[in-house]
Amino acid sequence: MIAFSLVALAAAGCGGADDTTTITTEDMATAGPDLAGAHLQSGTYLASNIVKVSDGCGLMLEGAGNFTQTTVSNTGTMLSIGGLCSAAFTSCNPDGTLEGTGAYTSSTMATLTFTSAINDSGCMYTKSVTTNVTFTGMNQLHVDFTDSESNQTGCTAPLPTSACTSEYTFDLKM
Repeated sequence: MIAFSLVALAAAGCGGADDTTTITTEDMATAGPDLAGAHLQSGTYLASNIVKVSDGCGLMLEGAGNFTQTTVSNTGTMLSIGGLCSAAFTSCNPDGTLEGTGAYTSSTMATLTFTSAINDSGCMYTKSVTTNVTFTGMNQLHVDFTDSESNQTGCTAPLPTSACTSEYTFDLKM
């Protein structure tokens, strides 16, 4: 189920060869003085402040214990959040991270995307994700995650049987 797959988020973003992002003096005009010297390291992050904006796909991330942590990966130029799609479902075409991968759009923001044809034990559909991420402090992120699913065939409840969209916001902290 998709909600279960969110337990393993991965993010890649600002940083150097050591997978660490540091906000420099030049970044302070955009990031603000409170982020000067802050880092974003790859690793396991705890999820908090989970807010359901809408949940047409039945992800139920806000439920107790449903989404508690994820992996964040930082390459220095790209940010990815989520488990590998091929590990969460029978098949994904193409494979990728479930909550997306994308380049930084500024010193503190990234837009991540992922689109794939999913086969979840015979339930087939198209999954499209857009995740807007803001670097908010030392090993901290604010996330606005939108999951859209369409073209369902062979799906039965509790999986969505028609097009749907879910949106959540949450914070991640190492």
